[in-house]
Amino acid sequence: LRQIIFQPITETASTWRKRRGGGVTATAAPTIPPTSIPSTSYQQQLLTRSMDKMFEEAELSGVLLLAGRKLKEFPAHLALKYEISDIISADLSDNRFVHFPLCICEMCSMETLRIRNTGLRSIPSAVQLLQSLTYLDLSGNQLMNIPSALFSTPLQILLLTGNRLEYIPREIRQLSNSLRELDASCNKLKSLPADIALLKSLRVLNVRDNQLTHLPSGLI
Repeated sequence: LRQIIFQPITETASTWRKRRGGGVTATAAPTIPPTSIPSTSYQQQLLTRSMDKMFEEAELSGVLLLAGRKLKEFPAHLALKYEISDIISADLSDNRFVHFPLCICEMCSMETLRIRNTGLRSIPSAVQLLQSLTYLDLSGNQLMNIPSALFSTPLQILLLTGNRLEYIPREIRQLSNSLRELDASCNKLKSLPADIALLKSLRVLNVRDNQLTHLPSGLI
């Protein structure tokens, strides 16, 4: 282990989100005449066509980009319409769905997955089916725990900052030969499992701004 980031509590998950939005100067939006505002149905048609385009491109490129679409749920019907079971990367960040899309777990070639700032509350155990997954970013959600099944994947980088995690399962030791970076900062961790010291490939561990009073002796 080359770098441990550990310091007293100065920031919670809520203040982390506020800080992310800091430094931006708001400007007034231009006034749009009521007659020029598209109808809701027209906007929905545009969104549907745009979404189709995203999935069509994903089918060709292997990369699914749905970040910032204000989605309340993953468009599973489009996942069935297009052949995207073999995509290798997906970004679903900055949407509004709180449930981890189960159809994502069927994309067994997935290597990189970003689901930041969606309000995600849980991760299904089916995530263990992602046997090519090496990079997972779940930052800025509402996760209180993570399933031990997640550690059955070959993760190298796991980003969990800005959630509500109270503990990390001991099963994280299953990532002994793969995990290189773990960011669990800005959560509610009160302790870390001693098993973290067994992560032989770990190079960066960030656990600042939690409720930790000490680190496992094997880490120091």
